[in-house]
Amino acid sequence: MLGIKIRFLRARWLVALAALLPILSSCGRSQTEGSLSLESEAVHLLDEPRHRTVYHEEDFYLLDVQLNPGDESLEHVHDQAILLTRLSSSSGPLKGEVSAVTEYASSPFTHSIRNEGDYLLRILALVNSSSGSVQQDDLPTGLNVLPQLEDQWFRSYRLELELEESTPIIRHQNSGFITQVSPGMIHIEREDGITEELRRSGDWEWQRGEIAYRLTNVGNGPVSVVINEARKRKKIRE
Repeated sequence: MLGIKIRFLRARWLVALAALLPILSSCGRSQTEGSLSLESEAVHLLDEPRHRTVYHEEDFYLLDVQLNPGDESLEHVHDQAILLTRLSSSSGPLKGEVSAVTEYASSPFTHSIRNEGDYLLRILALVNSSSGSVQQDDLPTGLNVLPQLEDQWFRSYRLELELEESTPIIRHQNSGFITQVSPGMIHIEREDGITEELRRSGDWEWQRGEIAYRLTNVGNGPVSVVINEARKRKKIRE
């Protein structure tokens, strides 16, 4: 009789478990879907509010990235090559160090960034959503220095100008931007008659390819400038 009772209880337990399986399975699906939903909440880099687009030309985007102390960005997805000019970190001012992350173009990456220091974190980020260019006939003229960085998507140059020093006429075949990365003042004189001035570190000016310009240090001492290009394969004209 005891054996029959145990078998009977075991059978009732199995029936109860069978009845619970659909519920447990449903709960498992809900948790999984919830996790996927959280992951899908990551926004694209260009939609992340702290990565503010300040200029856009075709496949190129210039972002002014700023995070105050204690602030954190949204989870965001990188899927384009990007060139970073670092103006300040959470520890204090920087001198315009330049680096590129081109792996994003083939291997998208999702993350968030948090400023855990006491200073504004600021980066000028140049995004190139094109496939870049491996051509070597797109070099600028008038720059008497070698690029500090060069790859399929970007070129970057750094100039150190003494007081009242001017550059030769500089002409690019690629668009990009000029930014001052130290205290001082830079006067930009373009061949189309437009003039601009960079008055402080972090000021920038977009330069469209093929419009020549000259830079002059009109400040009170030496000044550092970074010139970045976004490279793109030129269309062949028939």
